[in-house]
Amino acid sequence: MTGLVSVTLFGPDERDIYYKGAVQNAQQYHRLFPEYDLWFYVGKSVPTEVLHKIKSVNDRVEFDLVDEPEDQTSTWWRFRALKHSNHDFILFRDVDSRLCEREIVATQEWLDSRWPYHVMRDHQFHGRQLLAGLWSIKREALFSHRNIPDKIEGDWYGTDQVALLTWVWTICRRQILSHIGCYHILRRWTRGCRSELLGPKKPPS
Repeated sequence: MTGLVSVTLFGPDERDIYYKGAVQNAQQYHRLFPEYDLWFYVGKSVPTEVLHKIKSVNDRVEFDLVDEPEDQTSTWWRFRALKHSNHDFILFRDVDSRLCEREIVATQEWLDSRWPYHVMRDHQFHGRQLLAGLWSIKREALFSHRNIPDKIEGDWYGTDQVALLTWVWTICRRQILSHIGCYHILRRWTRGCRSELLGPKKPPS
């Protein structure tokens, strides 16, 4: 099967978190999944030397340079792969997170399954139905998303995840394999705020 990982990289990053993450992700995929292609949808503010460094560690990387305003709506660029890819599957990911064993195992289980969509929700703050950087799609379902917009409105954190509810979740919600862990959000939040909400625990008698 031919696989694609689609990510977005943009913005002047003084702390270098996303730039370093992009290089590290390229290295990880080259080592663990050398047959996967990586598409970076890149903003014009990203230094050329960063792109050279990414390419130097993974020769399957391709860059799509996007000459558009760079703000939170730029996180949507990576979903343009839904229109342009002929791969057997696409993984949509963030550049500031690394591959981990549970993601690798969960993704393989999904690939071996009959389900055309996949999502992971494994943190107490993963409260959206689709995580913009932790969902995937197989080629059989790509045609359903050919009308997805290239741009969205709303320059605020999480705007891409809200837009996914309209453009993807309404189609995929009955055709998706979800790996869920650490998801008792209300229970965990209540437990963490017990002193404010419920008062301190009584000492054992």
